Amino acid sequence: MFTKEGLANNFGFPFSDGAVSVFNSAEAETRRFGHNYLGTEHILLGLVREEVPTLKALGVELSKVRSAVEFIIGRGDRMAEGEMQFTPRAKKVISLSISEAKRVRHRALSRNHILIGLVWEGEGIGAGILESLGASLGKVREQAMIAPLEETTVQALNDMKELRFFLLDPDQDNTRKKQLGMILKGARGLIIPQS
Repeated sequence: MFTKEGLANNFGFPFSDGAVSVFNSAEAETRRFGHNYLGTEHILLGLVREEVPTLKALGVELSKVRSAVEFIIGRGDRMAEGEMQFTPRAKKVISLSISEAKRVRHRALSRNHILIGLVWEGEGIGAGILESLGASLGKVREQAMIAPLEETTVQALNDMKELRFFLLDPDQDNTRKKQLGMILKGARGLIIPQS
């Protein structure tokens, strides 16, 4: 079973709880198939099992991904034991995922970063299965890159709402209120362009 600490130590970057869940689901699928390695196809299975919204929105279903993996690779002869080893392509997916997280200045690897890494790698079985299911890599990449922006916008709007409550509180210092009011006005102009 993967842990945040173990993955962070192996790859030199923090992993979110969601990212760890993806790899634990991928490992469970690996064992289910009797495989003794963790490849891009297993990462895709982990992402689908964890119901990543981008894949759900594109209609990528677990049963179809499982069928594709079984058709392409088949099943192993026995249940895999011990620690799962990542294939070179799976390691590349993680490396690309970390690069994406750093590029957007996130502090931990998320499920969405893993999906973007899988798509950017583009040559593994996982990416091939996505294509075969009609989820073009271009569509997946576009959807996956929009999702964090939507989350950031929602968080910024919630922060603005909290600032409004602070500004309306009569117990707060007027100078501090004016400073925060200026910050709020600037933030609103960035997030909700004034017409």
